[in-house]
Amino acid sequence: MTISFRRSLAFISSIFAWLLISPVLSAQHPTSAILALPADQVEPYVLPTQDNQALLDEEMERRQSGQPPRFATPIPLRITPAQHGRWDVLGDLAIWRFRIQSPGAHSLNLGFTQYQMPAGGKLYLYDPVRNERRGPFTPADNESHNQLWTPVLPGDDLIIEIRVPVARKNKLAIELAVVNHDFLGFGKLSSGSCNLDIVCGQADGWGIVDPYRDVARSVGLYSVQGTLLCTGFLVNNTQQDCTPYFLTANHCEVSSGNAASIVVYWNFENSTCRQPNSFESGQNGDGKLNDFNTGSIFRSSWSNSDFCLIELDDPVSETANAYFAGWSAEDVLPTGKVISVHHPFTDEKRISFSEETTHLGFWGSSDQVENGNHLIVNSWTTGTTQSGSSGGPLFNERGQAIGQLHGGDAACGNSSYDAFGRLFNSWEGGGTPDSRLKDWLDPIGLGRLSVEGKEQGRCSFSVIGTFAAGNICVGDNDTLLLQYGEAYTMPPEFRIGDITPDLDITLESIPSDENGSARFVWFTGAGTPAGQQTFPIYTTYEEQTDTSYVFLNILAEAPEIPILIQPTDMAVAPGLKIGLSWNAIAIAERYYLQVSTDPDFGTLLTEQVIEETSQIVISDLQPNSAYFWRVAAENTCGLSAWSDTNSFLTADVRCGMENATDSPIVISSTSANTISSEMELDISGTVASIEVTNVNIQHDWVGDLSLVLRSPSGTEVALVDRPGFPASLFGCDGTGLYLSFNEDVGASHQSLETTCSSGQPAISGTYKPLESLASLIGETARGTWTLVVKDQADEDGGTLVGWQLDICTIPEPVPLISGVPESYVTCFADSLQLELVVSEAFSGQEVTLGLNSDLPDPAISFSKNPANPGDTINFLLRNFPASGSYDLELTASDGATTGSFPFSLEIRNIPSVAVLGSPLDGSSVSTTSTTFSWNANDANSYRLDIASDMTFTELVRSVEVASNFYTLELPEQDGIFFWRVIATNDCGESTSTVSSFMFSTSATSDLQDGRQVRIYPNPFGSTVFLEFSAAPEVRVPIRILDTSGRLLYSSEIQAGNLQKQLHLERLSPGVYLLELTYRGQRYLQRLIKSR
Repeated sequence: MTISFRRSLAFISSIFAWLLISPVLSAQHPTSAILALPADQVEPYVLPTQDNQALLDEEMERRQSGQPPRFATPIPLRITPAQHGRWDVLGDLAIWRFRIQSPGAHSLNLGFTQYQMPAGGKLYLYDPVRNERRGPFTPADNESHNQLWTPVLPGDDLIIEIRVPVARKNKLAIELAVVNHDFLGFGKLSSGSCNLDIVCGQADGWGIVDPYRDVARSVGLYSVQGTLLCTGFLVNNTQQDCTPYFLTANHCEVSSGNAASIVVYWNFENSTCRQPNSFESGQNGDGKLNDFNTGSIFRSSWSNSDFCLIELDDPVSETANAYFAGWSAEDVLPTGKVISVHHPFTDEKRISFSEETTHLGFWGSSDQVENGNHLIVNSWTTGTTQSGSSGGPLFNERGQAIGQLHGGDAACGNSSYDAFGRLFNSWEGGGTPDSRLKDWLDPIGLGRLSVEGKEQGRCSFSVIGTFAAGNICVGDNDTLLLQYGEAYTMPPEFRIGDITPDLDITLESIPSDENGSARFVWFTGAGTPAGQQTFPIYTTYEEQTDTSYVFLNILAEAPEIPILIQPTDMAVAPGLKIGLSWNAIAIAERYYLQVSTDPDFGTLLTEQVIEETSQIVISDLQPNSAYFWRVAAENTCGLSAWSDTNSFLTADVRCGMENATDSPIVISSTSANTISSEMELDISGTVASIEVTNVNIQHDWVGDLSLVLRSPSGTEVALVDRPGFPASLFGCDGTGLYLSFNEDVGASHQSLETTCSSGQPAISGTYKPLESLASLIGETARGTWTLVVKDQADEDGGTLVGWQLDICTIPEPVPLISGVPESYVTCFADSLQLELVVSEAFSGQEVTLGLNSDLPDPAISFSKNPANPGDTINFLLRNFPASGSYDLELTASDGATTGSFPFSLEIRNIPSVAVLGSPLDGSSVSTTSTTFSWNANDANSYRLDIASDMTFTELVRSVEVASNFYTLELPEQDGIFFWRVIATNDCGESTSTVSSFMFSTSATSDLQDGRQVRIYPNPFGSTVFLEFSAAPEVRVPIRILDTSGRLLYSSEIQAGNLQKQLHLERLSPGVYLLELTYRGQRYLQRLIKSR
């Protein structure tokens, strides 16, 4: 958050002088009715200076990874007419102006994250000398997402002007959250000279372009969040209703979170044909950016075929003369040439042709791959594509879109490839409406995979057909009203298609009481098939025919009887509310639900008519009560019988309200901070339901706040997180919250996010929390409950005035027998002793105790049996088998009430005798570091003993270890040693057999002629001996080396000598190598000098 803007702008606004009304106003008011200060003299608010060159360098590096081009950097701020700028009044108009400068910007564009213009209001953007102007933006630009993102205005200085009727000034809700600084020069960029302008045609030697001039008008350049640029195109749909669907590439980073920021520029093209590869073709064009649409709704995307579909949230600009491109999602490769229209390097619109045969492949390669999800254009015959062309359409020779540009290596000066995500693959996409095209481009389910394009000018030549009912039963009738589009100056000729004899439908024209309309009664017969029927309406006017569709749903019978799903019969509700559900019936139009306190439904708790869902939550139930419920389904043909009756019970639930006692608590304005309010509950039982109510916070900017409820067990539930963010960059700028959070009856959390009143409190009411409070059900209620309030920004502060918990709990059940463990561990030689308390909840005088178990022959005794309620009984269990796990169940019964209390019993024995592994019995050990290993079962620890005698009187080593292996340093002395392992657990210990080994520090090497040489001791103190098994017949050189190979000592053994003594007292302690050369063969032995 850029806090410095919020306060400094408030100060700057206080020194703004009265502003001069714009030419737009002066055109409607006398020139004498002007204010004192001209627009170009309004003091600007100057944004921080941006380093255009550094931003450009960063952008060029960024593009290496294939990301869409970025032309601007965002500068966040918070500007509202209520706190900034200056208001003037001229007659019945209130006028607000605010001037912004971003030094060095090539252009500026704005992001309003709150935009609600009252009736009669208008917003304009213009530069101080009025060379450029955008707007007006009016109430027609009010959208459900409450945002407005503007087109670019050239230059680094602009004025925002708003004028509204004085009487409606308080209805204006405007917040400017971001200014985008153009560091690149949008609108003045140059693409490669090999590109072909879309305006080129037959007269310029490019007659190849003329057949595709219509589809080219479907293509637009667009920005995302005022910073990124890509290409996209309008597409027609099977209903041909001119819904402004706009198709582009998924990698252009459009999402549901930023779709509202889309600005599409139409007809951005050069005014003349620049011949490809000419000097002019590589220079700046003269295209205009003054025809645009702003705002959209995200519909679907899929990364595999790199498509993204949005719907512009307003009809296409009336001056765009646009075209809704036809398309083909058929599984066929295009024949003949393919065409792409796009904005290379975000330059004026260009067109490219390829006469090459296309093939299937995948993104990132030109390789041909069977079943690939991209169409590969091997090279371009005319033109190319560049950064900014992404999302541009690929048309087949018929002018139907068959894909959109993902990217490739194509460029001016090469014959490389481009890859286009294929519409055939995007049609089914990821299998859901938000990841495929077919739900949107075939909204009426015609099943067509190919549609022709449509001129924008024909959109008003439409006929809207509406059935009075829309759903009728076979044999009934319905009335169809046809309303002609506004473009018809007289009724068109029309024909209703696809009414074949097998449908058994007849039509009768009747007078219509509405101008520009016709009315028909549709009669169905006994032979009319059930189902939704689609009928085309063909209208011919001025020798052109347009098509629209009407739909009639025909039902054959009443719905079947619903089947109840949840809760199952005799289920127990976790609290004083419960969710009811039943199977959804396709032909049902509505359901009737009855909930009663008696099985005959004489006394109804509720009776409801439910549409569009087959589930509902019932609340306000009473504890310890039985309820009965049933459902019936209805449609036009009739009402089903009632379903079977199910019942459910409510538990012994206790409810109450608790208020925080530590409030008010101050929320500091000096810095971002967190406060906590604690509520101590002394309530037994577990949570059945919980609500957070009457959260009262006084705060200057509630969009900074996040609320979290923390339970005594530490579970955290987010209630709200910065209301209004990120739709508004800084969240709701209102003052005060008065909120309650209820899982079932609260308004949607989304409605909380979009609420921001100018009054106090800014947000109030009951809403669903951001995260579910149901996650707390079943937790212990007793303990400290905490409301955590986090203020995410400094400058604005306030006070937590208070809050409340409405909580229902289920008492913890009193056990009939206490003192029974869930599990018990004992040794086979021991016994199990328990002290049991018999509950006074037993109504009988005598309680008989017993034990069910799978022990082979247990010895059982109770100190008293039968017992009396309230007695304390000693229970003893003996005579255990050697080991094993067993399931036991204590029982208690007074004849009327019976309780069973299962627990598990694990019986353990002493460990098994360890089986010794290495070193093997009788083996030789020549290294001082030796690993001992063994195996034993049921041991917790081991003791390893090593001695020089079999009775272990002379211990050499004794060590306690947890694992079944251990590495020891042996003494530096030769001899025979003995070892054993003692395995231990809680039940005792066992001792292994004794094993022995020979320890010798010498080493023996076999020579090539069968002789052996023994080298000892190792490790050595000062002297090393070499001893041959037979005297060598040749001289034997000897060398001592350090570990790096450096020579430290040399000697030799003369022929005929059996032994050699090496005096090495001068060597320091460490590791060395002894090298012995015998008959040309080298032998190495590692030596360790210990002292």
